[in-house]
Amino acid sequence: MIDTEHGRRRLFLSAALFNLGCAAIFAVGRSWVFGALGFEPAPQPALWYELVLLAIAVFGYGYGCVAFDPTQTLVVQMGVIAKLGFVALILGHWIAGHASWQLAALVLVDLVYAVLFLAFLRGRRASGPR
Repeated sequence: MIDTEHGRRRLFLSAALFNLGCAAIFAVGRSWVFGALGFEPAPQPALWYELVLLAIAVFGYGYGCVAFDPTQTLVVQMGVIAKLGFVALILGHWIAGHASWQLAALVLVDLVYAVLFLAFLRGRRASGPR
């Protein structure tokens, strides 16, 4: 899937759309999203929530850039770290009973992207710069 230019572009465009879509949906439908994810009421203060959304959106922009310029591997490395950290935090809170199963299920998408990003980085390292 990611060993061709078309596959790489699809991977990073889908990651960009996932991040940007999540940020937009969480920003616009805050009350609805938090209700669907089992949070009542929505977290306060809003500042911390909005900072997380900003970071998610910025990473989405970065993934979009990688779709068209695969030499930007630092963005991918940072994405792996962020996605694995996000997965660890949310699953840890789910295990402790502080996060819903819906949120735990959603974060598994980040785990899949982290694995695919690692495969991309390994493939670039093995074949050298392109």
